[in-house]
Amino acid sequence: MNHKQPIQRIAALALATAALGAQAQQIEVLHWWTAPSESKAVKVFADAYAAGGGKWQDTAIAGGIGAATQVTMSRLAAGDPPGAMQMPLGRRLRDVAAEDLLGDISDVAIKGKWAEVLPPSVLRSVTVAGKVVAVPVAMHGVNWMWYSPKVLAAAKVAPPKNWDEMLVAAEKIKASGALPFAVSTQAWQINWLWGNILAGVGGQKTYVQLTDSDPKVFTSPAGIRAFEILAKIRDYADPAAANRAWNANSTLVMNNKAAFQFMGDWAKGEFIGAGKKLGAKADVGCMLTPGTQDFYVMMGDVIAIPKGVKPEVLAQQKKLAEIIMSRDGQLKFSLAKGSIPFRTDIKADGFDECAALAMKVMAKPDAQVPGTAMAMRTEVSGAITDAIAKYWSTPSMTPQQGAESAAAAMKRAL
Repeated sequence: MNHKQPIQRIAALALATAALGAQAQQIEVLHWWTAPSESKAVKVFADAYAAGGGKWQDTAIAGGIGAATQVTMSRLAAGDPPGAMQMPLGRRLRDVAAEDLLGDISDVAIKGKWAEVLPPSVLRSVTVAGKVVAVPVAMHGVNWMWYSPKVLAAAKVAPPKNWDEMLVAAEKIKASGALPFAVSTQAWQINWLWGNILAGVGGQKTYVQLTDSDPKVFTSPAGIRAFEILAKIRDYADPAAANRAWNANSTLVMNNKAAFQFMGDWAKGEFIGAGKKLGAKADVGCMLTPGTQDFYVMMGDVIAIPKGVKPEVLAQQKKLAEIIMSRDGQLKFSLAKGSIPFRTDIKADGFDECAALAMKVMAKPDAQVPGTAMAMRTEVSGAITDAIAKYWSTPSMTPQQGAESAAAAMKRAL
């Protein structure tokens, strides 16, 4: 009788059990947080997960939300979901949930008393058919303007309060030798800029008309004016703007090469990561886009929980959800990324003056306005993005033609 065989079988079984245990502690997280400040923020959750004995498998998709969405939907359709995946808060999340592609972490939400620490509208947004399907991660603002106090001082201009002042300031800044606007030819950045202009010239009511997918908003007086201003800004663009990344535009502002950038508050993470101080008398100034000082255009990130994962991943999904919604996790992530926490029990103490401003405006329920990423169907958003980008790249188009083209694109997509 060979006594070594049982011993070998026991050893093999032990190794297999250990391997299964290691596998059971692993979760793949698919996301598009790839900029330096974003990667630093993701590491907050990855480190916390690892500290609990887990292994974080990072699947970061370059190219932003569009590229990541394609990968995500392809994997879901193929029956190969990641353990967790970043999605924008709002319509797209609900559409995916409606296709029965997301799991249920309602027990985590009940245990963590999410109803006591989340705004009701946010909890409703991650709840579909009575099931909590995603974890709120970070609240971002759409209508932010970042500026270089040094460039403005050299041109002897003050931060503009409206778009007429903005265009006057742009000419003075150009004459001083600096670049007025850090912009890009990337379609999503152009659409972002146009939306900020519309919100500024038309106000909250007009912007809500856009998020309600009303084509008439484009050919309204505010819509036409937004196309006029967009064309003027295009005339100030530098040759290097072609396909320039948003964080490269942030670098232009923080290095005092450009005066203004219009971007979400994740840009703040780039400034902080580079050691810059925020404030009107510091390295980088911040204010809500001219004309939008009284309301906050919101967008948010969530980590959605896919259905159909391997049984050993289910427990890890819940463990990750607890980490993301923890007070410590929300606080550290927001400080690194430049966002503000979803949790209402985290105060402004310790945050920079830009975040404090956001929290102050957000404290008024009637000032909270969902952005297009939250309210608009993907097909509609994509159609108008393409139309506005075409207007930017076709200087021969008049503002009226640009408006009519965008309105037609929205109608086709509805």
